[in-house]
Amino acid sequence: AEDMGRDVRQFTECLTSNRYAQFLNGYRVFASDYGVTGTPSVLMSLGDTNQWSQVLRDYNSLSGVVETVGAQL
Repeated sequence: AEDMGRDVRQFTECLTSNRYAQFLNGYRVFASDYGVTGTPSVLMSLGDTNQWSQVLRDYNSLSGVVETVGAQL
């Protein structure tokens, strides 16, 4: 925080308050449910469905997704 020019006291207070614990836990459960095991990870959902799938983290997989989505816009 200090290296980024932020107030270290405020950062520490926010971090230790657990103010966002419930919010973050929701994302942790969501990620776990869809097989996310690390970062960076990309989850995608196309259309109006609630079907999510994880994209492999290699360049070719990610660029393929970007091209697919771009073609649908």
